[in-house]
Amino acid sequence: MLTTIIIITYKNEKTINKLLNKFSNHYKVIVVENSNNIFFKKKLEKKYKNLSCILTYSNLGFSKACNIGLKKIKTKYALLLSSDVDINHLKIKKIEKIASKIKDFSILGPNSKYTKLYIQDNHDKFSINKLNKTINNKLLEETNKLPGFCLFFNIKDIRKIKYFDENIFFYFEDLDLCKRIKKINKKIYLIKNIFIDHNGQTNSTVIMRNWNFYWGMFYYHKKHYGYLRTAKLLLGKTLRFFILKNLNYFYNKNRYLIYSARFDALFNQFLNRESKFYKKFYNTHKILIDKLQNN
Repeated sequence: MLTTIIIITYKNEKTINKLLNKFSNHYKVIVVENSNNIFFKKKLEKKYKNLSCILTYSNLGFSKACNIGLKKIKTKYALLLSSDVDINHLKIKKIEKIASKIKDFSILGPNSKYTKLYIQDNHDKFSINKLNKTINNKLLEETNKLPGFCLFFNIKDIRKIKYFDENIFFYFEDLDLCKRIKKINKKIYLIKNIFIDHNGQTNSTVIMRNWNFYWGMFYYHKKHYGYLRTAKLLLGKTLRFFILKNLNYFYNKNRYLIYSARFDALFNQFLNRESKFYKKFYNTHKILIDKLQNN
């Protein structure tokens, strides 16, 4: 067996079984569940003979959970999947076959309606984001990044860069991983003719996503381009979010929370604070967040 599949979950019982039924008999699977749900673990391991489920006992975030799974890998390759991806064993086998013919790859990824938009988007404000060159007009294109919902790893290269950055809870962890792979002159390829679907479902709240996105944006740029350059880049956004959160306080509580989350995330990064400071923001606004979610 050349490939181990890793799936990160957080209370995803409804979606995980649909995914596992498409390939679990063909590959070893590691599920890392970001909770203490022992019943979830027992149910999965009983139903799928090739599967082991690791409980983290609290929500550690995407990066830490990924690393727990990746460090267990004994195969040459690893396939990292989100639980809301639609892929089957035939497509995985095709990816594996392509990987075996490419000597210089570190990361491969299949195509999707979202992938090229992700590649061309300017998540990295100081870098050109594009498909770099065609290797084979019908098969591969080299790129500098791929979205994290379906990544096929040459595991030895992921070990070289010491896996995902665990300071990132989620958002920008895939971009950071790809950036570090490129820094050691390794290759990332998009497989153009293998398509998958990604539903983009998540159990996280809009407030949590906004907070972690902007925290991750500052952290990523600070890490790779320095604090001063990043502060200059994001100072305008921070001031704008501060104004907008105050303008919306009396008129639109939902927008108030979103802009408050964005401002708080960037403000905490200006102070070099960790992503765990989201908990303080959440606890401060918990009554209002819960009220809006229940409406």
